[in-house]
Amino acid sequence: MIEFLPSPRWVQTPLGQGLWLAIIDYGISHNPLYLVELIDGQHRVIDMREIRGLENYTFNINRPDMPSERDKNI
Repeated sequence: MIEFLPSPRWVQTPLGQGLWLAIIDYGISHNPLYLVELIDGQHRVIDMREIRGLENYTFNINRPDMPSERDKNI
């Protein structure tokens, strides 16, 4: 299933910042994948474990740290 977001959200990826455009879900035995348009215009599909939302000053949400290699293998 592919679902496009009604309003894209800024996210941090291992490849840099970008807009999260859609989610691809293959079912319960797979992690959802995010379709992201990076700042340089590239479109990449990235595992949800490697994505972090950016800060939101309105709700006092600070920028999260990217996961370490240890965290990715959980």
